[in-house]
Amino acid sequence: MSVVRQIRYIMLGDNIKTFLKGQGMTVKKLSEATGIPEPSIKNMIYGLSTNPKADTIIKIAKALQCAPQELLREEKTVYETPQSNFSLYQHIVQAIHNTAKRKNISLENQRLRRFYIEEAYNYAVANTKPNTEPTVDEAFIDWIVGKEMQS
Repeated sequence: MSVVRQIRYIMLGDNIKTFLKGQGMTVKKLSEATGIPEPSIKNMIYGLSTNPKADTIIKIAKALQCAPQELLREEKTVYETPQSNFSLYQHIVQAIHNTAKRKNISLENQRLRRFYIEEAYNYAVANTKPNTEPTVDEAFIDWIVGKEMQS
């Protein structure tokens, strides 16, 4: 197996949710306070927004009464082989979001959402043939999303 290296990624969505809850604010109220459309905020919360602009982060931080750095500070470790990339992660997040939406399953639970992402990511990497890029396995994602609900 390839040498494993760690990458770090910002958990912006989790931080926004934490501050929303702490302020007793909804996504709709945050949208009204910032002028940022609700779908854009939800995309950040669910990790579908890949590169929000600095002024967007500043507007959100101001409305949530926190420093922009507080929204960006928490990091999560995932494992990646040299062949994989951030694009794979983004595709997995999108596939999980689409599958959950199709199955009418909420992704509000942060731990569950992380579980789906990490499992799909690790599965893709583990099942990659030598000298090829890892790909999203839609069948695996379809199988794993909602699986724990059947128990």
